[in-house]
Amino acid sequence: MGLLPKAKGFSLVELSIVIIVTGLITAGVVTGASIIKQEKLRSIILEYNLYDTAFNNFNATFKATPGDMPNAWDYWGSDCAASASLCNGNGNFNIPHDYYVVTETYELIKAWKHLSLAGFIEGEYIIQHHINVAAGVNIPKTRYFNGGWYMNRYIWWANNIDSAIGRKHRFNVGTKRTNFLYHAPIFKPNDAYNIDLKIDDGSPYAGIVVSHGGYQIPGGVNPNCVSGSGSTATYKITYDIAAACNMMMEATLFRH
Repeated sequence: MGLLPKAKGFSLVELSIVIIVTGLITAGVVTGASIIKQEKLRSIILEYNLYDTAFNNFNATFKATPGDMPNAWDYWGSDCAASASLCNGNGNFNIPHDYYVVTETYELIKAWKHLSLAGFIEGEYIIQHHINVAAGVNIPKTRYFNGGWYMNRYIWWANNIDSAIGRKHRFNVGTKRTNFLYHAPIFKPNDAYNIDLKIDDGSPYAGIVVSHGGYQIPGGVNPNCVSGSGSTATYKITYDIAAACNMMMEATLFRH
């Protein structure tokens, strides 16, 4: 019986080639993931501009504010909602943050229905209570990690920043908070900072773009988004473990 041929191993050159090719593939995967993430971050800016323009165009066309429009039923009837009271706003040029108000008007949900019916945004949205709200069903869904957009006049966290900044109408983007709207964290601080810097000034508590830790259950505001207070506050850009921030972008329609 003859001896089996001796197995030939890889040469150093061959091993080097394998290592290089593996490294290139890994680098390509990492680069591809980074490109996808950057594209999703850019989509937040594009969506903000789209919705801000839609609000302005709606106001120019109907002389009313989406969600707050007092005669929306006259235009769209049952296509809007089951009743005029559920379709119409109260016409006071204010979209309140009214979770706890007994006379709930749902204007921050109605806004998207009005914009859709008027043809200024895509999608079909259902007006209902905030507790059951879902992105893509009642409010627009972000391309960035399945977040959601809504619009209202923030007043309840104004103590964190200058009241003149905190009490403006803003487009809010975040992830779903249990039994509430989409104001739980969606961005890592460095991502929030980069979005803020591209649109505004890179400061979380100043300018037309502001940010904070987002409300979540349990635990209240996430402490890993912002350091400091007022105009000197900064994003905690070295925190890279998980999403810690949501963001709010001022609506030009309501600027004075």
